[in-house]
Amino acid sequence: MHTTDNSIRVLLIEDNPADVRLIEEMLREAKGRRIILEHCPSLTQGLEALSKNSYNVMLLDLSLPDSKGFNTFIKAFSTTPQIPIVVLTGTNDEELAIKSVRTGAQDYLVKGQIDGSLLIRSISYAIEREGMLRIIQQELIERKAMESMLRKINRALRMLSECNEIVVRATEEDVLAEKICRAITTLGEYQLAWFAFAEPDDDKSIRPIAIAGSKDGNSPEEGSEWFKRDPDSPLSEALKTGKVVVCDDVSVDKRCSNLRAEADKLGYRSSVTLPLLASGKTLGIVQICSREPDRFDREELKLLDELKEDVAYAIVSIRTEKALKAERQRLHNVLEAIPIMVCLLTPDYHVVFANRAFRDKFGESHGRRCYEYCFGKKEPCDFCETYRVLKTAKPHHWQVTTPDGASVIDVHDFPFTDVDGSPMILEMDIDITERKHSEEKILHQLNELRRWQEVTLGREDRNMQLKAEVNKLLIRLGEPIRYPSQGTDTPKDRPDEGL
Repeated sequence: MHTTDNSIRVLLIEDNPADVRLIEEMLREAKGRRIILEHCPSLTQGLEALSKNSYNVMLLDLSLPDSKGFNTFIKAFSTTPQIPIVVLTGTNDEELAIKSVRTGAQDYLVKGQIDGSLLIRSISYAIEREGMLRIIQQELIERKAMESMLRKINRALRMLSECNEIVVRATEEDVLAEKICRAITTLGEYQLAWFAFAEPDDDKSIRPIAIAGSKDGNSPEEGSEWFKRDPDSPLSEALKTGKVVVCDDVSVDKRCSNLRAEADKLGYRSSVTLPLLASGKTLGIVQICSREPDRFDREELKLLDELKEDVAYAIVSIRTEKALKAERQRLHNVLEAIPIMVCLLTPDYHVVFANRAFRDKFGESHGRRCYEYCFGKKEPCDFCETYRVLKTAKPHHWQVTTPDGASVIDVHDFPFTDVDGSPMILEMDIDITERKHSEEKILHQLNELRRWQEVTLGREDRNMQLKAEVNKLLIRLGEPIRYPSQGTDTPKDRPDEGL
């Protein structure tokens, strides 16, 4: 302890009046800073003076009426370790001197072997060494605090890194919750972490889905007060406000009154409740508990806030992906039942879906591109017009004869956007081979009919011409005509008659 002025306050605990007078004389020789000496004849009185006043240094005799030997120093040092002590005794005991200095004494002086200069120098050095020791001790305290903080941050960073890996790979909400809780307790070294989803109701009820505790800790049992929503609890506050709620000490926080008994039983002292939010809605909560009060400092809360954002994003991603899969499956189910051939093509020629009719025609794709799958080619087909729709963004209708000539396909292509927003082509194919064959057969029959019609009409004209010639000949012979309906005109002589 230091005085406010530049003087040095010295407490002398000495029971011998002669030694007291000698020390007073020695200290009068001091130059520079003024030395103020106060004297107590016993250890009890000395300790009482220490409790009331401030001193820069203590001169301590080890042989006092109420205390003897090394224990005298121990009692004085343990009571006021912040005051430098110079042992000043008549016992020239080297072992005791070494023991005292090792324990905390600044110096060990033997009466009768010192003078004023040595005593003053010892007092000055004791004060300086004590000041330096305080600085070193403060630096050590600060360094330990910094190291402790760095260890906490490093733990939190390792935990956050692991949780990010979990988030990236998560495909199921239950598995995500379980792995996140386990990472929090193992890497974050917290005593408890539990995860609950918010139910879609007005009361914001929750459904606990995962819990993990430390190896040496206990966890609340199912139905515990820990999982219930007391109106004033940190859990309710987090769900209601959507903000992170920190409880620095369960034993004094009024919001935790209903949890206090169980917290004492399980050894939890502090907690943080992290609401998981997306688009203004509460998806659930993660609550983390520690055995230490005031565990969650500002830096650690920043990292935990990042964690809750990542977990909320993962939940939204999982649910979105499931909704997309369900919608895609619904579409596939509809297309599967259509009796014509249907497939979905990607811009890089992959067939991501082919319905039953398409598979019956071309078989299974097995990840092959359309030109490999349908026609066994190594490059895109030069006759294919399907991919025009990606450039024009308009439907396209065309027909194609398969390279083996066995089939004729009527193709309808449409620009299509998948449920996840990616561009695709919806193709509908109708095998018109039989229709084409029927059309060709009908055309052939029509051509044959026209040819026979022409032959028949020519034969009738010739018959009419012969009948007219016969009638003319009979007239010349003076005979009656044989074919009155024909007369004597040939088909060429008669004007055209309408049918």
